[in-house]
Amino acid sequence: MRSMTNPADQVAAEIAGTTIGDRLIVTAWRGGNLVAGPLNLVAWTMDWDATRSVQGQATFTIADPDGLLAPWALTDPLAPAGTRLHVEYELGISGTRIPLGVWRIRKADPQETWRTYRHGDQRLRIIGGGQITLTADEETCSLLMDRLDPGARVPKENRPLSEVAYLASEYLATSLAPGVTDTKAIPPSLVYEEDRLGAIEDLLQIAGCAHRMTGEGNLEILPEIGTNTGWIIDGGEEGALINLTRSLSDEGLYNAAISTGTGPDQTPLLGRAYLTSGPLTRGGPFGTVPIFHQGIATDQPGITRDAETLLSNRQTKGEVELQIECLAHPAIQPHDLVTIVAATTAGESPIKGRVVTMSLVSANTEAGPVPAKRMNLTVKVNRDALETIKRNAH
Repeated sequence: MRSMTNPADQVAAEIAGTTIGDRLIVTAWRGGNLVAGPLNLVAWTMDWDATRSVQGQATFTIADPDGLLAPWALTDPLAPAGTRLHVEYELGISGTRIPLGVWRIRKADPQETWRTYRHGDQRLRIIGGGQITLTADEETCSLLMDRLDPGARVPKENRPLSEVAYLASEYLATSLAPGVTDTKAIPPSLVYEEDRLGAIEDLLQIAGCAHRMTGEGNLEILPEIGTNTGWIIDGGEEGALINLTRSLSDEGLYNAAISTGTGPDQTPLLGRAYLTSGPLTRGGPFGTVPIFHQGIATDQPGITRDAETLLSNRQTKGEVELQIECLAHPAIQPHDLVTIVAATTAGESPIKGRVVTMSLVSANTEAGPVPAKRMNLTVKVNRDALETIKRNAH
């Protein structure tokens, strides 16, 4: 969950009330200097998807009535040549500001209108107003754009999270969420491809972690299963839940894990683990669907434990997607754990799940564009939780 100046429960209570006075504040910075802003927003969309390497993508449409901001050259403030947008969400009642991250401008599309007048024998053209649509990505896009030099494709550090901090340091400070430790070793055979962000994601997989951007613009390393927020998405007049739908898919479902490794004498090692109960039992109607992993263990018991741990972790991950329409809560972000109170034939059932997608958009009002009251979330929940609900409901 993004940081905020007021306690989380106070913010949640305000969100369940009114959005009068809420606004988005966007300023443009280059090289540590403010170059434009606060910008006069016409509309915006911001969405995050935990399955993408660059999770956050956004568009901001800026009013430019006098044509002074519309970029012509890469040296202009809003040109895609290194300008970053700092975004904050301000709650109208309390004035609480929630940082929504640092975004790199990737594309600028000015639209201008001109009026033609005649003054004697001269024809004058006067700008009649315009807009600029900025396409922006979270700062992780810089790690994707900056390819690794051929001479820098062997890890410098011995631990994966220390190496992540080193690879990201030119663009981003790195922070570890509570409970994350840098204890595993980098396999000596690891060599990076040219993709810097891909190398970071490979290292995080070794550590069993995920990444996301904080509201302040840092790269946060957190447990792959998410972090608890305490936000309860409930229905009713005082609740935040508007609509809930579910979708069951076999994507990401596995009933076998196979880990490979190498012993001290370079002997190949192979560890296997299988599901032996439930609807995904190996050899049952689901068949055999394995997931593979390169383990760091150097003996047979260790590589077998690696396979068992991998399969166990896959079982604890959310595999069923819930589509949530709820009141907009700008402090929520991907990998946050939330509790959804679902209505069933057996009564209300709380389900804890991990946010994987989120979107915030603007809404037009007589007073101008404001943050929309609603937002959409995709939340992955453990299928066993839904099995429990099914048993209780029948």
